Amino acid sequence: MGHFRDCRAEIRFDDGSPIVEDDDALVRIEGGWILVCYWDEHGAVVFEGAESDPGRFQLEARSRPRTAELAYSPERRVLEGTWSEGDVSGALRIELGKEDESA
Repeated sequence: MGHFRDCRAEIRFDDGSPIVEDDDALVRIEGGWILVCYWDEHGAVVFEGAESDPGRFQLEARSRPRTAELAYSPERRVLEGTWSEGDVSGALRIELGKEDESA
């Protein structure tokens, strides 16, 4: 897998709050490990985690008490799943951007 820049993150809320989008997210996937960085309405969110099953990642945010579970679809170049923080939760979808060959 690799390092991807200019990824498009879409953060949805189960309570119907407005969707948050970031067209400059970063994703690194290597050796059963993932790092995801995007901005939401409260600032930067940096997730990291391990592959629990092939193509499925369990993540924890560094910047706040948020967790996520994402599934990777290589043929669609998309990560999709759910996130939660306290009593707030929703869906997270990230379309992978350009692969950074220099990283």
